[in-house]
Amino acid sequence: MDNRRRALEDRVAQSIHGLYSGNMFRDFYEQQRQPRRYDGQQVCLNGHLVTNYANTNPEDRKKFCPDCGQPTIMACESCNAPLQGAEIDPAVVVIGFGFSPPAFCHECGVSHTWTRRKIDTAIELAAEVETDPRELEKLRNSIGDLTTETPRTPLAVARFKKLVVKAGNTMGPAISKLLTDIASEAIQKQLGLK
Repeated sequence: MDNRRRALEDRVAQSIHGLYSGNMFRDFYEQQRQPRRYDGQQVCLNGHLVTNYANTNPEDRKKFCPDCGQPTIMACESCNAPLQGAEIDPAVVVIGFGFSPPAFCHECGVSHTWTRRKIDTAIELAAEVETDPRELEKLRNSIGDLTTETPRTPLAVARFKKLVVKAGNTMGPAISKLLTDIASEAIQKQLGLK
């Protein structure tokens, strides 16, 4: 019995030693140091996601959006940087994880067409509700502060909450929907939309 126990302890000790001195940790560390790689993303000009695997599965690409018929893109229209789709990691298989198109380009920071369209629509809806040109101009200047967190975001949140209340049941839900589409998650919480 003692011999078997000693042999088992020796194997456990060798295994533990192998884990700490062997390739497992070194390989993991080297993998973490590698730059992240992404598949291509394809999105229509209205912001509908077509595929997050445009390079891996080119058969999934579409020239036009199956949801709305708008042309699709795979790169920033401003700087031509590829839209980032799913992260490529051979050690991980992702099943059923939702992706959404980015509001801004990760390379040049310019808002994508779908973001600009939603902002323009929100401003048009605000113009339907707000008749005072000075108040409308304030809203127009504040909407950018709802797409990303800035020091002026609390002011923008207050202005748009006031607008939604003023819009009532007729246009309030439409404005809220647009704000949900363009605002970051943290700002959506401030607006009371999440």
